[in-house]
Formats: sequence, C-alpha cells, structure tokens
Amino acid sequence: MLIASLLGALLTAVLTKEELAAYGWRIPFIIGGVLGIVGLWLRRAMPETDQFEENKAKAKELKNPLRTTLREHPKAVGQLVAFTLLSTLCYYTFFSALTPYAVTSRGADAGEVFWALSIATAIFVALQYPMGALSDRYGRKPQLLGWSAATAVLIVPLSALIGPGFWNMLVVFVVGLGLYTAMTSIAPAIMSELFPTELRGLGIGAWYNLTVATFGGTAPLVIQSLSAAGLSQLFFWYVAAGALIAFAVIFTLPETRGEVLR
Repeated sequence: MLIASLLGALLTAVLTKEELAAYGWRIPFIIGGVLGIVGLWLRRAMPETDQFEENKAKAKELKNPLRTTLREHPKAVGQLVAFTLLSTLCYYTFFSALTPYAVTSRGADAGEVFWALSIATAIFVALQYPMGALSDRYGRKPQLLGWSAATAVLIVPLSALIGPGFWNMLVVFVVGLGLYTAMTSIAPAIMSELFPTELRGLGIGAWYNLTVATFGGTAPLVIQSLSAAGLSQLFFWYVAAGALIAFAVIFTLPETRGEVLR
C-alpha cells in the first residue's frame, strides 16, 4: 500500500494529465500483476502449520462446510461479519475512496493527496508492531472497542477537513489510518481465534470476503454516487453507522489474549 501511494505521487509528479490518461494509469496495474505472480509463488512455497497438517484429514471429511459454519458457529460468523464490515469500510475509505473524492469533489491537489497518504501509510506500517504488542498485553477486545468507538465519533468531523491543503489531508489520513491499526495489527489473530482449525480457512475466507465485496468493494461507488447527488456527507455517516454496529458486536467477543488456538 505504501509503494502504491508513493507510485501515485511519482506518476502525478512526472506525467501530465494527458500522459496519465493515455498510458500512465497502466503502470501500477502492470507492477501489481507481476507482484501478484510473486505472491502466488511465495504462498505455494510456504509450509503449513502443524495444526493444519494434523486437521487436514478431518477437514476433508466435512460435508457442506459453509453450511457447517452457520449451523455450528453462527455467533462467530456474525462477529466476523460485523467487525469486518467496519474494517473493510475503513480500508476502502482511506486507501481507495478518499483520494479520488478529495481531488474530484473537494478540489484537492492530487500530488498533495498522494504524499499525505504516503506519509500516513508509513506511520500505519510502523504502528502495527506496538499496537500488536499492546493487544498481547491488554487484550483484543479493549483495542477493538476503542477503534470502533473512536471511528464512530471522529469520521464525520474528519470529513470536514477533506479538500485543498496538504496538512488537512495529512491529518485526515494519519488519524484515520492510525485508528485503523488497532484492528489491522491483530486482524489475523482475532479472526483465527473465532473458528476451530478444520473450519478456519473457509470460515474466515468465505464470510470475510463476502463482507469485503458487499461493503468494501462498493465503498468507492457509494461515495461517488452520493457525491454526484450532492449528498457526499451521507457516506461518512454510513461509515459511522458501520462503526456503531461493530462496537455493539465486539462487546460479544470472548477475550482470547494468551489463549492457544483451538
């Protein structure tokens, strides 16, 4: 993500709008395609965990595994969907939707937006480690509650800062992504701790990605449609509503700090 935002800053700095429209937009896609192949190669070469190997045969014997997650672990499915709803809205809002929205709807300079996003993303990367350590010390649940509550309260006021000015955009991205690290730093742990090994891959993969496609994948379209209708502010209330839903459901999560995976 940091490389992507830096690449955006570089391309807007060295290419004209005409050059970007003619061929410059293809450059990130080519780089992303190559990295996708590298990622696939890395993934295929990685050894599986001992738990996976021990439960592989049991997992193969499962019939209708997606239905099994709903029948045997409905609470876990609901919890995963609820906090993923907010997580994916945060991701697509700050890493995807805000950049074109700030430039086309609020008159921000594209180069300034990309540089603000790049600095905020570097801070986002650095914060993963202390936030992960914080969760190991004080727990997953308090951290997720703080993230969802702060997002619910701050997302609408932050939206007022979106527009021309590097510092305005830097504040928006740093605050938004800084809060988001409370989730991203522990996302693999909190999701894995919801399901037993034989259902973990499907339980996370299916319901997580359905939620991301439904709420995250549509976020740029929603903000563009609302902007075209002169109702762009409703999008940030939409994110705040998602944060309130996540906050309520996170209360039902068990505290799993220090526990061994099932």
